[in-house]
Amino acid sequence: MKKGTDYEWEGTVTLPTEHFDCGHCGSDISADIGYRGWYRVQNGPNYQNILTCIYICHACSKPNYFDRNSSQSPVRHLVTENFPEHVKQLSPEFIQTYNQSLSAEKLEFDKIAGPGYRRALEFLVKDFAISQDPSNAEAIKSKQLGPCISEHITHDKITSTARGATYIGNDETHYVRKWVNKDIQDLKKFISLVVYWIEAELATEDMQKELGV
Repeated sequence: MKKGTDYEWEGTVTLPTEHFDCGHCGSDISADIGYRGWYRVQNGPNYQNILTCIYICHACSKPNYFDRNSSQSPVRHLVTENFPEHVKQLSPEFIQTYNQSLSAEKLEFDKIAGPGYRRALEFLVKDFAISQDPSNAEAIKSKQLGPCISEHITHDKITSTARGATYIGNDETHYVRKWVNKDIQDLKKFISLVVYWIEAELATEDMQKELGV
């Protein structure tokens, strides 16, 4: 039950400070914004910008969804992807960024999810490249993703799938799309292939170390 709303203005952006009972634990809380976005609704000849936010409860750390023109409600079904163990250890930032993007996609924030997946890809690829070529870690961190793949990754399957994911992912951050018949679902498929081949490579390295072969 929403108890009251105080709207603060920062330029043309409305920043709601919410006070409500958490839909998960029932605590009477004042919550911080965990995520803020806009979507447009057509009303006759006019368009209306609707502010949406996800607030994180201080008591239970769970998210609550807020729509400027409706009411607060808990976000109960945020989905996370389960990644293999070697990838989890290799790149925690990839895991976190990918799952935040997946949550945004499930909330139909597809314009934000796409760039998020592209960012997740960059962390995964660069963390793998650094693990393979640690002496060039600083150079890898500062390079664009394409040259990083070409110059620091030698595994053919990882190189080809990472390059394909980069092509599609770049479209999510550019004004004009080059691969007009591809979308974030294709991007996610390519990322899953990158994950598969990186996991296979790292698992193979571990096995070889254990057996001394």
